[in-house]
Amino acid sequence: TFEPSTHAARIDDMLTTPSARGAHWGVFALDVATGETVYAFNGDQLFQPASVNKLISTATALDRLGGRFQFSTTLSLQGWRKDSLFVGSIRISGDGDPSFGSMYDRRRDPFEQWISALRNEGISHIEASIVREERGNFAQRYPEGWDHALIRRHGFAPAQSGLVYHDNLVSISISTPSVDQPGRFEQWPANY
Repeated sequence: TFEPSTHAARIDDMLTTPSARGAHWGVFALDVATGETVYAFNGDQLFQPASVNKLISTATALDRLGGRFQFSTTLSLQGWRKDSLFVGSIRISGDGDPSFGSMYDRRRDPFEQWISALRNEGISHIEASIVREERGNFAQRYPEGWDHALIRRHGFAPAQSGLVYHDNLVSISISTPSVDQPGRFEQWPANY
């Protein structure tokens, strides 16, 4: 329970410490039962939305999907196998996992995991088409209200999709040992 007389002074102290001096703070607490403001510090100031939006997104996702929800991206094979050869189609199916192959996820790349699993099954050669399948409703690629012409013109803000890999990014590194040496270009994913 928030006790204004006890907590307000502590919050004021935290927000006015020398280490917080360079920041622009705003706090607004409302008693949802009564509608009464129980605490405000720059509560009527307008702020640029920032990381606090992640809290709203997370709360909405937990409310809509539940705490046990997990995204999944799967690989399935359809066809036939003879010895170490697989012939047919490979289906990659996803429901929008934003962390699939993410550069921020320190686990092994999912494609490398799939290749290892196929090798462990004795498959070393593949002649197959790749089928891409999106589970879920991704017909609207950008949210309502976004300026689609601006996005197309400037080429940013990747569309939402059931299949996302490496954060929908291509990482590029250009390095040279010295000014008079030719540069070295590296790209990840390599064959994008």
